[in-house]
Amino acid sequence: ASRFLLAPYRLAARINAWAWTRRLPTRVDIADGVFLGRFPRSGESEGYGTVVDLAAEFEKPFGPTPTWTSIAAMDLVSPSAPDLERAAQAIEAAQMRGTVLVCCALGFQRSAGAIAHWLVATGRAKDWAAAEAMLRKTGRPVHLAPPLIAAKEPAE
Repeated sequence: ASRFLLAPYRLAARINAWAWTRRLPTRVDIADGVFLGRFPRSGESEGYGTVVDLAAEFEKPFGPTPTWTSIAAMDLVSPSAPDLERAAQAIEAAQMRGTVLVCCALGFQRSAGAIAHWLVATGRAKDWAAAEAMLRKTGRPVHLAPPLIAAKEPAE
């Protein structure tokens, strides 16, 4: 019943994701087999060992998929610190087993925040600003909310 009731919203969300990302690569390589991208369509997740999904508005595609880890986070809202920590742990564990796609609807905010947190937590970036710079170097637009950035800076 929920699929039927939410079908118009989900269709609009898919169209929105397509409109924003149609001229971008579906994913970009960040570091050590970890990729940042939009939510994969059916078949696009093949080739990854794991998908870490932060999109609360979409469900796992039908058909064969890699290991799928969902950490539902609301769109246009910065993920909570516990969600970022869970995502970073999932990315690190999955990265040791193979390639990882970290995604949300567009691959701009929630998934970018999760990867930035992972980069800092694992020492791949010295701080949040360095992690954000690494993400921006890929050419993919990322939107990390200032309160989130301030909250994740290490204490001196």
